[in-house]
Amino acid sequence: MLRGLPRTNASPAFDSELRRKLRASREPQGQPRFTWRTLAACAMALVLLVAVNAGIAQRARQQRVAALRAEQQKLRAELESVKQDANAPEPVVVFENDGGSRVIVDADSAARTLPNNPDIQPVAYRTFD
Repeated sequence: MLRGLPRTNASPAFDSELRRKLRASREPQGQPRFTWRTLAACAMALVLLVAVNAGIAQRARQQRVAALRAEQQKLRAELESVKQDANAPEPVVVFENDGGSRVIVDADSAARTLPNNPDIQPVAYRTFD
């Protein structure tokens, strides 16, 4: 049926335009460097990086606070120990002569030293009140 139709020739301008378009369609068209998918992936990576960094910073802060609390508890216990020691007076023995010489001896250290050293003998265990 188509063979029976009269044959016509296209204009040279139409023919050259058609061939130019065919060549252009065969050549690979360059993809844009950043597509929306690439941009979305970069944005997700950035959000993930910020979230991980924030988590690390939060964890470090929690560890610092825990260390400070432990140190505070230790200091409070040490302060309480010092207060108890300050409130309990130590027995002290004072030896003084007429020449102005004065010897102050802690009774606890003297009691610890006497039994271990046989050369030191107490003169008397008497108080002069």
